[in-house]
Amino acid sequence: MSCAPWVVAGLVVFHSAVVFATGTSWFVKDTRPGIGFTVFLLWGSLWGMPLLFLVSGMGARYAVRTARWQRLPGSGWPG
Repeated sequence: MSCAPWVVAGLVVFHSAVVFATGTSWFVKDTRPGIGFTVFLLWGSLWGMPLLFLVSGMGARYAVRTARWQRLPGSGWPG
């Protein structure tokens, strides 16, 4: 099962919350910012990008490890 739908959903929720946070500059801004959205964005910006890079790196390593490079003539990969 792929985690891509969860990543996309998380990105949509995260960037939608920016509108309601305090201290952010975004295209659209709410006149009544909420502290809950601010806390969510602080947590998300602290852990979101490292987790996104971790998941993409794990996927890339799995793809490279399980690929059949012999099918790609002249690829220069192992073998």
